[in-house]
Amino acid sequence: MDDLLQEFIAETSDNMAALDNDLVDLERHPDDADLIGRIFRVVHTVKGNCGFLGLPRLENVAHHAENVLGQYRSGALKVTPDSVSLILQSLDRIKEILGALASTGQEPRGDDVALISLLDMAASGSAAGEKPKAHEERKDTAAPASFRISVDTLESIMTTVGELVLTRNRLLPLAGEGALKEPLHCLDRAVSQLQEGVMRARMQPVSLLWDKMPRLVRDAAAHGIEKPAARVMQGKPPEGVIRLAARQEGGQVVMTVSDDGRGLDVPAILERAAERGIADEGKLKALTPRQAWQLILTPGFTTAQEVTPVAGRGVGMDVVRENLEKAGGTLDISSTPGKGTVFTLRIPLTLSITPALLVQVENLRVAIPQGAVREVVRLRRDGPHRMEKIDKTRFLRLRDALLPLVQLQSLLGYDKASAKSLNPFVAVIGEGDGAFGILVDRVLATEEIVTKPVHRVFRGQKIFSGNAVLGDGGVVMVLDPYAVAETAGIAMKQAQESARPETPARETARLLLFRAGAEFAAVPLCDILRIEEAGPESIESAGGCKVMQYQGKLLPLVAFGKTGAVPGRQPILVLERDGKTAGLMIEGVLDIVEAEAAPPEPPARQGILGTSVVAGLAVSIVDAAHFVRQVHDG
Repeated sequence: MDDLLQEFIAETSDNMAALDNDLVDLERHPDDADLIGRIFRVVHTVKGNCGFLGLPRLENVAHHAENVLGQYRSGALKVTPDSVSLILQSLDRIKEILGALASTGQEPRGDDVALISLLDMAASGSAAGEKPKAHEERKDTAAPASFRISVDTLESIMTTVGELVLTRNRLLPLAGEGALKEPLHCLDRAVSQLQEGVMRARMQPVSLLWDKMPRLVRDAAAHGIEKPAARVMQGKPPEGVIRLAARQEGGQVVMTVSDDGRGLDVPAILERAAERGIADEGKLKALTPRQAWQLILTPGFTTAQEVTPVAGRGVGMDVVRENLEKAGGTLDISSTPGKGTVFTLRIPLTLSITPALLVQVENLRVAIPQGAVREVVRLRRDGPHRMEKIDKTRFLRLRDALLPLVQLQSLLGYDKASAKSLNPFVAVIGEGDGAFGILVDRVLATEEIVTKPVHRVFRGQKIFSGNAVLGDGGVVMVLDPYAVAETAGIAMKQAQESARPETPARETARLLLFRAGAEFAAVPLCDILRIEEAGPESIESAGGCKVMQYQGKLLPLVAFGKTGAVPGRQPILVLERDGKTAGLMIEGVLDIVEAEAAPPEPPARQGILGTSVVAGLAVSIVDAAHFVRQVHDG
């Protein structure tokens, strides 16, 4: 295939992809003369180039499509959904011919008589009709100046730059104050600039992926979304909304696809799974909703009652999972009945050059992407930052925030921490309610690393996003901080919430879940000043009330519910309201969870704001102000 034909195929393919979006946009803005003119000029150019290159079949299809667009441009015809569908059908035929042309270098044989007949009828005004409209946001963008380069060539350059970065890292410690100092610093600057330029060249704008979606949404409109009348009855707008979002999170690209449709029907999924013999009914009934959602990824699985062009064959989701796993990625599903579904795809950034924080756990060095690390805190018994351990859960009190802590030893397979492992440092990850800490033994240095795909031996370890070679020649595993959090059981939901469908806003709060006798209860974290532990020797009586010494003062204590005597040291929640404090005696801390701030059920007794289902348990939400008043006002 000569260079001219290859350039024509590449340019025309790009133009066809852009026209998909323009035509979907035209359906919503049928009187936009500039848009019609832009579409017409592209098709006209394709037709002219086909004539120059001797591609009669392509030229014929483009010519008749151009006739219809010419009627739009002159105002002789009005744009209708049916006519837009016909033009899209013409573009699909052009793409089909281009695909065969790219493979063989020759136009494929084919019969376009029926399509051309429909185009001629449309041009004469004989075709009309109305179809449902797709809901899309309109964006006018200008294409940046660019040129094409082979992906293989770009990957080769990227690999070479990666090796250059590693070599530079090994040379920099040798600079010292000798004759090599100045040349090595110049090399450092040049390599950094080259690295940044290659990274920009290698990165692909997400629009290349998203731009294909409007056409896809239009063709699959109403699939998985309720009918307009049903949506209105549920208080939803008649048009469904699909949201796409992408971001870089540590060493991963995270993409979310969400809708505001009916959500996944767990009973229907379980029923179909039982019919197909995926598991026996006993095991299926024991599945949590999250486990049931994963069943839709099973090859051949579908809940559709009939086969349509877009559903019913059970092919699709299993292919998505398979391709993600090949790339070392994961797929997470979250669904709310009647509200919608969120698909979260996490794909590791391979061969990326990123600054990383090198830390040590036991005798193992690991790297944490520096972009994910908010700060590093040193734990000291007499310092402002101390670790608090209640039952088996560790927390860090950091500037009035209570952060859950993850100990890497257990995640890395160490049965028991060695005597040298003191975990005196905490790498704080994330912001706001999603923040948590990773306990490490030593903080070594920061270094730019080239992240390479994780070896298949470690594919089962989801906490790793890749591996890297350091300047000293050693190999380190690169942690995925958010996978660490998920593996350790910490809920990292804020990213998912940002991509959820627009539903009536619900105020949420972080709660400390605890046990008191046979009852489960929770206190909003914002009401807890501190968590203390007190043995029987520390609890005294004064004025008929139980008290304990706390920061040089007496802290009045009150037991929650039927909390009985606790062997050993007892957890005390130090509550604060209006400058007054009280200690709430409980039996044991269970977890930190996120739940609705306003419980749906009315309170059953004093001191309880209401009851709610939290983490699958019936939980009483504690009114902290009541217990503070109880000990201070009688």
